[in-house]
Amino acid sequence: MTSGHVRISGLAGSFPTAIDLQQLQLSDAHGTWLTAQRVALHWSPLALLARHITVENLIVGRLAIERAPVSEPKKHSSTRLPQIDLGRLSIGALELSPQLTGLRATLAVQGSAHLISLENAAARITARRTDGEGGDYELTLRFDPARMDASLKLDEPAVARSLTCCITRIWARSRS
Repeated sequence: MTSGHVRISGLAGSFPTAIDLQQLQLSDAHGTWLTAQRVALHWSPLALLARHITVENLIVGRLAIERAPVSEPKKHSSTRLPQIDLGRLSIGALELSPQLTGLRATLAVQGSAHLISLENAAARITARRTDGEGGDYELTLRFDPARMDASLKLDEPAVARSLTCCITRIWARSRS
């Protein structure tokens, strides 16, 4: 069914409402691009009958993303996404590779999200660098067809200096 692109090990829990995985790996033609370990999903599968994905908790001990997946070109589809409610997301260690972000980073992530459609959603995500580099991030996003509100807070010295430098250069160019 997945052509070997999804590998699961250590399946346990109270199926189908509480699923625990020791490891989940996603791969493509270039190999494994995502590994999740110690995954616990608590959700309501009956909500699928109403095209609604309701996740109470998604807890991941370690999530390593090596790169963006390589995908095959797809034909345009008119498939509509279901409504998605993610009450609590917790990732103990989100490991991002330099290939993905330009530098290796490990973060602890907490959040929640609510997606009614691609035009109507809300999310709140906080992350803290845990690899000794320092840095706190917070994203709050809410949009609907009439309005978009977003707030991004960055507390990382290197990023803050870089952004300040870029903003100053842009402002200086606009003044000349």
